[in-house]
Amino acid sequence: MTNTNQSVEIEDGSNDKKYFTIIPNYILNHSTPYDRDVYIQMKRIAGEHGTCWTSQKTLAKQCGVSINRLKKSLSYLLDNKWIKYMGTKKVGTKGGGQEVNEYKIVDLWKMNGEFYEIKGVSPDDIPAKQGVSLIEPRECHKKIRGVSLDDNKEEPINNKPIKEEAGDKENLIKEVVEKWNSYAKPLEGYRNKTLNKFGLPKCKGITADIRVVFYRLMKEKRTKEAMLESIKNYMNEVINRSPDNDYAIHRFSFYEFFNQDNGFVKFSNK
Repeated sequence: MTNTNQSVEIEDGSNDKKYFTIIPNYILNHSTPYDRDVYIQMKRIAGEHGTCWTSQKTLAKQCGVSINRLKKSLSYLLDNKWIKYMGTKKVGTKGGGQEVNEYKIVDLWKMNGEFYEIKGVSPDDIPAKQGVSLIEPRECHKKIRGVSLDDNKEEPINNKPIKEEAGDKENLIKEVVEKWNSYAKPLEGYRNKTLNKFGLPKCKGITADIRVVFYRLMKEKRTKEAMLESIKNYMNEVINRSPDNDYAIHRFSFYEFFNQDNGFVKFSNK
């Protein structure tokens, strides 16, 4: 898979009906939205026509992801043996012959049933909508957000890529992002500086996406309390630092600020 014009052919061996797509709950409980959407689209296409091909560009557009994100999801699906690479072959198109990658949708129904039978959980007991991470592509949840484990007997997930409860993680990320925005919004237009999308002055080193930073800190086992406190300290520095320094604080990203114990040990206004 080396270019955006390369096509993908998909074959569904799971014997689903022609006009609807059935997804095993095992997939829903062990995948992020990115990987899940790619799987569903591939299964839908293969289910409608038996075998088919589509360009990476088209498939990525249908899933609402970039080409690189699509490639990561395909790799994830292959690693987990949810799809199988069948090789390449040439197909005819309006533009002439084109080489395509062919994938088969692996039949997971037996594994899906055995998994929930062993765990003592009915797949029907599990909501279709899962609380999973929206950013991290490899983090999946251990339990369903907003559902009592005592009531639902939901199983802990032992899949190796799963390290945290993504539903809880997303709630935490939402909370710290809201705190960040509550401080950042009043700074819009502050001192007539050029602003980024967070309403903060643009300067070398400013964080491009604060959510990414929070996820990174969480992976490093930093606590919510520490992040909330650091947000407050960081924003106070934004407001109170002398304008003569031309917002030199932003030569440090929030991540750097946090890891220097809310200070500027290495601070330089060059």
